Amino acid sequence: AGAGGEGLAPPLGLLAVLRALKRSALLDPLRILAVSEAALDVGDGDLPDPAVAGMLGIVRVAARECRRWRVACVDLPAHPGDAAVDLALADPGDAKGREVALRWRVGDLVRLAARLERRALPPAPRPAWRPGGHVAIVGGAGGIGAALAERLAARNRARLTLVGRSPESDAIRALLARIEAAGGQAVYASADAADPAALAAALAAGRDRFGPIHTAIHSAIVMQDRALDGLDDETFARAFAVKAAGTAALA
Repeated sequence: AGAGGEGLAPPLGLLAVLRALKRSALLDPLRILAVSEAALDVGDGDLPDPAVAGMLGIVRVAARECRRWRVACVDLPAHPGDAAVDLALADPGDAKGREVALRWRVGDLVRLAARLERRALPPAPRPAWRPGGHVAIVGGAGGIGAALAERLAARNRARLTLVGRSPESDAIRALLARIEAAGGQAVYASADAADPAALAAALAAGRDRFGPIHTAIHSAIVMQDRALDGLDDETFARAFAVKAAGTAALA
């Protein structure tokens, strides 16, 4: 896969392959190699490809579920040439399926591996959350989104546009009342995060009430906790759309 891949379409073909392999060869010492081209940002100004990110995410899940498999996710440089392709084909991968990028550095092809690393940050020049700022939370009617909304109301007097799939209910009205009591303001709009037109209308209603949006948070999910071999296309597509299409619509 490379830049301009499958866009927002769920990678059902890859899911089907991994699902079939897990059902038939879970205990076999398979080697899985996922190769992309110029799809990861390693600090060279590359634009990450969200379609590839979705596919690599599924491959990383396979690496964790199938411990006897050797899984490699390798991103080639643009216009890689034979040397880069040969290195990718020989790459041992990572035990957790994390991404590897091959990039040219002063005439040499080097291997870069993704990892988490603690960094000291300078003091922030201003508060992370704007006092009285307008915050839109998609998935804000329950769970993490609702808890965050109440916290922002209490600490920052936030003005909140909460978006959720459910129609407004007594529980949601109680949440709005708690936000008001904590020092914030809130409005609720019912919209499907995966529907760009509906989400745009909900955010427009929030802007009409509170003005420009300063912070947007996507906390909406469709909870479908299943292993790959038990995950059918329809269930995966529904969970994928909320995050992929919802993020694109929010942007």
